[in-house]
Order: sequence, then structure tokens, then C-alpha cells
Amino acid sequence: MSEIDWTEDGIVTCLTKALQPLGLAAEAMRPELSLSDDLGLDSFQMMQVARQLETAYAFRFSLADWALAEEDRDDQAYTIGSLKAFILAHVPVTP
Repeated sequence: MSEIDWTEDGIVTCLTKALQPLGLAAEAMRPELSLSDDLGLDSFQMMQVARQLETAYAFRFSLADWALAEEDRDDQAYTIGSLKAFILAHVPVTP
């Protein structure tokens, strides 16, 4: 088993891989883009992305927890950047 890359670049790579099966190119991975409004993901596709992230990072990714975290934000909710920040906040701390 390969070591998990918990860096921001590693997470962006994982997000890119998770979104590619949905027809989204790596160029679409700008942090400000909304997964639903800009990229057109529906709830089923979001669940697919969540499962991809769980597989890649071997941790439970909860869309409900991400939604709660986003609830207090006034701007850029449910963006690629906020998803990356959520993952970074919930991964193990490495020395």
C-alpha cells in the first residue's frame, strides 16, 4: 500500500482524480468554483466524489459534516477550495 499524500498538492491530485470520471478536466480544479453551480454536480455525483475520497484517504468523508461546515459561510460555499480545506482539517496530523 502506498503512503497517503496529505499535502495540499496531494489532496488536489486526489480531488482531480475523483472528479475526472464525472467528465471534469484537471483545468476545472480552480478553488473558487462551486461543485454544483459551476461544475454542475448533482447530489448523486457528490456521493460518488465522497466515496472516491474515502477510498483514496481511508477515512470516512461525510457530506453532511461538510454541509454543516459550509452552513456558516456567506460566500463561495461548496467550492473546490472549501472541500480541500475541509479535508485538510480532518486528516491525521503528520510529524
